[in-house]
Amino acid sequence: MKHKRLYHFIIAVVLVVIAGGLSVLLGVFRTSSVSPDLKAALSAEQMQVLVPRGQELARAADCFGCHSLPEGPMAAGGVAIKTPFGTLHSTNITPDPTYGIGKYSRADFHRVMKYRIAPGHRNLYPAMPFLFTQVTTSDDIDALYAYLMTIPPIAVANKRNSAIFRLPVRPFVNFWALLNFPKREAPHNDQRSADWNRGAYLVEGLAHCGGCHTPLNLMMAPDFARNLQRGILEGMVAPDVTQPVLTRQGFDIRALSQYLKTGIAAQGTSFADMNTVTHFSTNVMSDEDIRAIATYLLTDIDGNIPVVKPEPEALPQAVTLPLDSDMDKGRMAYISACADQSASILSAQTGICCDNSMWNVAQGALLP
Repeated sequence: MKHKRLYHFIIAVVLVVIAGGLSVLLGVFRTSSVSPDLKAALSAEQMQVLVPRGQELARAADCFGCHSLPEGPMAAGGVAIKTPFGTLHSTNITPDPTYGIGKYSRADFHRVMKYRIAPGHRNLYPAMPFLFTQVTTSDDIDALYAYLMTIPPIAVANKRNSAIFRLPVRPFVNFWALLNFPKREAPHNDQRSADWNRGAYLVEGLAHCGGCHTPLNLMMAPDFARNLQRGILEGMVAPDVTQPVLTRQGFDIRALSQYLKTGIAAQGTSFADMNTVTHFSTNVMSDEDIRAIATYLLTDIDGNIPVVKPEPEALPQAVTLPLDSDMDKGRMAYISACADQSASILSAQTGICCDNSMWNVAQGALLP
């Protein structure tokens, strides 16, 4: 009798687990509803008024940096995003009705940005930074939608994903989201300045700085407990950009704003993916938004921006590594032979010592 009860109990547990798994797989617990007022289409007049604001937001989000190939048309997608499970490709976000988002309604676009759900109840892969776009206000999502619907439609088909992403695995994203898609809101503090609150909204939202600069957990999701504390992208380090580190490196509001606007600061120059950000996103953002981002990143836990007291840092160990490869030899030859010539040119144009550029090159020796 006792064994029979145990058997029935085990069967019941198994059935509950199966039922729960199917519920998650089918999206029973998934939230994707938008308020009734967002289901009404925007008028042509409303769209026209929203376009300038939407253009600013698209720049802040670097939409075209991810959704445009260097050699391809703007916003037509095709950028490869490598993951341990295969390669994803960014999609066409022009208003083309066949390959792009031309058939998206206002409500459809809100579901994508807030809930990661595309038309047809399709789960979006986490390559789309919905963990960050969810904090965006409804008014700003409307503005972004209005702007994207005004750019030229490009009839370019989306590239096929590779490896596991060729399989019908989208429903399984529900499991990932159940564990890694917390409801997030941009930090807001009435005791802080308008610049700080604006910067928090941008950094933690559309600008999705944490998408690169936050380390990932075992499920390849940002570990927000270590927000902005150094990520790794395709073998390259996206450095820690928290306040203590930036202050120790000598950044103040002016220096960090200059870096975001130009990709150049006394601490070094942007390169790799950050070069794309500083040349196609932050460089065209308003000075007010750039200052807000710098203010948020440089403010300490007490609400103050510490006075910069940079300390000399030893050169990275990489510069003394054995020169075993042609790449190592070439790097050091460049540092040795080009420093003097480059210094005079760079200093004359920017007032920045070339040693910082050489430091960036040397840093590369540390990376895989």
